[in-house]
Amino acid sequence: MLSAQAEALRKGSWGGSGELQNCISVSPARFDEQTDRQALGAVSIHFWSVDDRYGPPQLTELSGRDDLVNGDDGASVGSSSVGGLTAANKQEQAKNRLTLCITAVTRVGMVVSLSGSNRHDPELQQHVDNLLMATCNPFALSASDALLAAAIICAERRCIAVVESLQEFGLPDWIHLSSFRGSIIVAAKINFSASLSDTPFVELFHLSCDSRTGGFVAIFPRSAPLLQLLACNSTQASERQALRAATFANSVRRKTVRDSTGRLVRDAFDSLTRSLDVLGRRVGVGGSWDNKDAMSPSLRQRAVQTGCRDVRKTLMSCCGMGCVFGYAALACTIATGMDPDVDMAGGVLHEVSNNNTDTDMLNVCPLSVLMDQHMVEEIKVIHSDEQKKISLIQQELFGITCSVTSDVLELRFFDITTRLSSPVSVPERKTCIPVVVPQQQQQQQDHNGLDEPPVIETQTLVQAVNRLATLISAAFQQQQR
Repeated sequence: MLSAQAEALRKGSWGGSGELQNCISVSPARFDEQTDRQALGAVSIHFWSVDDRYGPPQLTELSGRDDLVNGDDGASVGSSSVGGLTAANKQEQAKNRLTLCITAVTRVGMVVSLSGSNRHDPELQQHVDNLLMATCNPFALSASDALLAAAIICAERRCIAVVESLQEFGLPDWIHLSSFRGSIIVAAKINFSASLSDTPFVELFHLSCDSRTGGFVAIFPRSAPLLQLLACNSTQASERQALRAATFANSVRRKTVRDSTGRLVRDAFDSLTRSLDVLGRRVGVGGSWDNKDAMSPSLRQRAVQTGCRDVRKTLMSCCGMGCVFGYAALACTIATGMDPDVDMAGGVLHEVSNNNTDTDMLNVCPLSVLMDQHMVEEIKVIHSDEQKKISLIQQELFGITCSVTSDVLELRFFDITTRLSSPVSVPERKTCIPVVVPQQQQQQQDHNGLDEPPVIETQTLVQAVNRLATLISAAFQQQQR
């Protein structure tokens, strides 16, 4: 019955969208005719992709809550009752996949095994009980419920394995990762100036593990609508950019869309999820592996470190974007009463005052607030002996971006001047002067009791937004002077 239900799932909702790696595969029920073996029959469901070049994850027998109370952790039964399944699960369909095995054992009943760690997780025990109920209870047999419970268990274990691998590899001190209910919480310690270091961690976004594919998906808070739209490269993120794309010719339109903030933010988060998917397949779901030879552990560890290096690079960039377009955008709206806009500051900001180049600046156009605009006249030389006077729109902007290094994630404020030939033309940046918050304003904030220990909680986000909104207000006033 479970085999038939699993085969129906493969043709239905778990079948994927034309991609083989997103589909489940089913090894139909196999019955052993030899009466001297304990395993009478088995069915296997293979799901998610895993890198088993150096050996597949070990199959571990699952134990219910009652078995744990009686002192049975499931480690001793697996070698005897499921010993005959090891060869059966190394079929062609099980290659590069996680496996859920359901075995009928003489004088034991149904034995359920799952790829991954054999450690007892109290938080996942409820899902383990649901999996055993859906496979062992003859009145509640359900391959769908069993596969969903197995996916939830593997999602939590994969998130834990990814976080542990990244922490072992080494992340910047200002990044904090934690696993919670099948997702990875990404938090960052954001500095507002070089003199402030004791700032709290602030949650920027989550990376949730998809139960159907095992891949990661970026999830953003409701308080960051601009970041949500930019991550989807939606035209609703910037009406100005949408109007430019609709006005220009195809050649200019492609260049404008390619350099837009929405395109850069979407590509950054796509790169992060792709690198996380590769790392997730390499770490599997934690636990022991059936190594092919003595060199397999070291080769697997080197592959994991390579994946961690790619994730670290993209994660730092995405944290900067989440800080500017999520956290800083919310604080800027509170401080100024105006919604900030993107693609107004004349492109990616690399140059600062005194012609110095800051290579650590975030590779996106700064978030901008329009402070003033007026018409100016400029003389343009058409030919060698002919000049023409043209009118341009000059805008005074308050720009917000950040610099990202291995040591600090620091918000930066700028006084930016741009000129446009028309409201839909690409702005040309004329000046870019850093805005420094007065030192007395920073000290005043330190005495307001807004500095808290680096504990990640809801109250921390409220305090951090309040503090940043006050600093933006001070920098805003400093620019107006």
